[in-house]
Amino acid sequence: MRRKPKTWEQELDHLSDDISDLIDKIKPAEADDLITYLDAAEPALRSVQGPGPLQRVLRGLSIVLNLFVFGMCIALIAGAAMYSTNANPDNSFWGVRLYHVISKSMTPTTQADGTQFKGGFYEGDAILVKNATAEEVKQYDVITFWRWKDDVKEEFPITHRVMEIITYDEDGKIKTIFITKGDNNRNEDASHVEGKDLVGIKMLSVPQLGRLLAFAQAHFTATIVICVVLIVVMFVLFIWITGMPRRRKRKAAKAAMQAQKIMII
Repeated sequence: MRRKPKTWEQELDHLSDDISDLIDKIKPAEADDLITYLDAAEPALRSVQGPGPLQRVLRGLSIVLNLFVFGMCIALIAGAAMYSTNANPDNSFWGVRLYHVISKSMTPTTQADGTQFKGGFYEGDAILVKNATAEEVKQYDVITFWRWKDDVKEEFPITHRVMEIITYDEDGKIKTIFITKGDNNRNEDASHVEGKDLVGIKMLSVPQLGRLLAFAQAHFTATIVICVVLIVVMFVLFIWITGMPRRRKRKAAKAAMQAQKIMII
C-alpha cells in the first residue's frame, strides 16, 4: 500500500507517475488534453504549500498600514480633543498639553555668540508641554507661559527659552522670575515671566502635526467621518490580502480533484 504523501507537491509527482502509465493507453488527442491540464494545474497545486514571498510582504505591509492608519486616526481625534482644552488653564490630559505653533520665534537659529540650542521647533509643528512648577524649571529649558497686556491675559500662550532665572524674597516668600527669549529673536522678551504664569515645560515637538490638528479641531465631524472610512477601507484590504492563501488552497484542491477524476476516467 502506497504511503500517503505529505505535501501536494509529492501528490502531484505521484499523480504524474500514475498518469504517465495511462497516456500510452488512450488516444493521442486525449493524451494531449491530459498533459495540457496537468501543466495548467501544476502551479495551483504547488501554491498550496503556503504564501509566497510577495504574499508575505503584502500581508506584512497591510498589517503595518492598518496599524499606522488606526494610530493616526486615534491620535488625530485625541489630539483635537486635547488641543481644544488648552484655552482653559485648568484642563490637561494626565498633566500634558498639546499646542499648535503659529509663529517662527523658536525656529532653530545660531545665537550671536555661536551657541546652537537644542529643542527648537518650526511654525506648524505641534508641541507637547508637561505641567510644571517654577521650582522644576532649569536654565535653557523651553517653557510655555501666559503673557499679560494691560492686566488682560493674551489669547495664546508663549513658548520661549529660559535664559536666566531670578529668585528673590518678598515678604518671606520666595518668588521666581524667568527671563525668556525666542531662539529666532534677537533680543530677550521685554516682559519677564512670573512663576504663577508658568504653564509647563516643553517635552517634544512633532513636525507639522499642528496644522493637521488645527484642521481636525475646526472640522471635527468631518475628521471622524474620514477616519472611519479609512479604517473600514484598510480593514477590507487586510481581509482580502490575508484571504489570498485560503483562495489558493481552494483552487489547488479543486485542481487536484479534477486531476484525480481524469485518472479514474
